[in-house]
Amino acid sequence: MKRDVFISYSRQDMIVVDKIATALEQIGVSFFTDRSCIPVGADYIDCLEEAILECRIFLFLASKNSYKSQWSWNELNFFLKERDIEHFLILIIDNSIIPTQIKKETKSAKVINITNYLTKFDVYSNLAENIKNFIQSTSVPKILEKKQLSFKTMQTEEFVFISHSHQDQTISEKLYDYLTTNGVKCWMDTYDIHPGKPYAKAIVDAIIKCTTFVILFSKNALESDDILNEIDQAHFSRKRIIPFLLDGSEMTNEFRYYLSRRQWIIAYPNTDHHFEDLIKFLSC
Repeated sequence: MKRDVFISYSRQDMIVVDKIATALEQIGVSFFTDRSCIPVGADYIDCLEEAILECRIFLFLASKNSYKSQWSWNELNFFLKERDIEHFLILIIDNSIIPTQIKKETKSAKVINITNYLTKFDVYSNLAENIKNFIQSTSVPKILEKKQLSFKTMQTEEFVFISHSHQDQTISEKLYDYLTTNGVKCWMDTYDIHPGKPYAKAIVDAIIKCTTFVILFSKNALESDDILNEIDQAHFSRKRIIPFLLDGSEMTNEFRYYLSRRQWIIAYPNTDHHFEDLIKFLSC
């Protein structure tokens, strides 16, 4: 979905971001932020890059926090590489010194400094109007053609594959029952591998056919090579992968390779209470 504004910022500046977003929404200007616009299970970096390519303008919140953020630098560098400076807007929100590299690369960009006005009640409504006027003064960007997949999309069916450690069987069965009771068709090895059928083949066939792959991540999952194999197959098959975190265990490098770029559902400590969250994200 194309949006008017991509907001690049540090999470430490969320208070300012929320106020800007509210003011933009009130005057009908659409915006993208990573916190609210990336679907759970989607590839994080792919979503960011697509949004940067498609947005009307790129709004960079300049602050001591964003200068220290590797994510902010990555977003900025990607924009400068792929888009025209005409669509770039710098919003200065504190008195920290702008790094020389940013000054050099964006010297012809439009700059708005609200540092001295942050305590004023109407600063954000005025800022939103300025942003809207800036959008209207820029040309509509050319959208780059998306790259085609190098292989044919495999035929899928409408069901969710639940990947789990058998040591988490109690919670996985609760989730399975909750989803199926609420009209979501699921596949889980405990129930859906028929006697006599080769186990590995049944797993791979189900992953290839499913629309969404949900991984119940936990300290038990970390110890399972089978779960890593399942994630690898889901990744290779380009499935939507949703990590459903049962505890706060730190991911090993192998798990981080597949899951760090996905939006997670943090489902602990009251895991049952987050089943409904998963239902909502599955419907997106």
